[in-house]
Amino acid sequence: MDIVEWCNENVGFTNAILSIITILISVIAIVISIKMAYVPYKKKIIIRPEFGIDKDKSYYVELTIVNSGNKLIGINSITISYKNEFVGATGEKRYIEPSKIEKYYIKTEVKQIDIKIENNPIIGIRIKDTENKEYQFKEEIAWHRKLV
Repeated sequence: MDIVEWCNENVGFTNAILSIITILISVIAIVISIKMAYVPYKKKIIIRPEFGIDKDKSYYVELTIVNSGNKLIGINSITISYKNEFVGATGEKRYIEPSKIEKYYIKTEVKQIDIKIENNPIIGIRIKDTENKEYQFKEEIAWHRKLV
């Protein structure tokens, strides 16, 4: 008995197998389309902090923020801490388009930073966006050029 005759005699079984295969392919297509629908709304930022001294001999953090996602990100606030103590903050609101860079200059409270102990201290940075999503970073901070 060859396969063509067997399929003709067992039409119901063949239809059931084809239906199951069709349903599986449909479910896979739906899952893929749902995952692809979220790609344009991906939010991701990359930061680079640098520590410096300005002309007035006061310390600041220059924070470079890159929007590496696919959605416009609005920054509501930035808070910087060192050894779990408040160092500086800004409430300056800005919007960063995808693949764009923004720089923030945040004055610090010198009394709370012992910069002579560590050359490259680890600081905590908390960024809150306009949709109340919070990004937290622990970054090694580099020394910036002096503007004296």
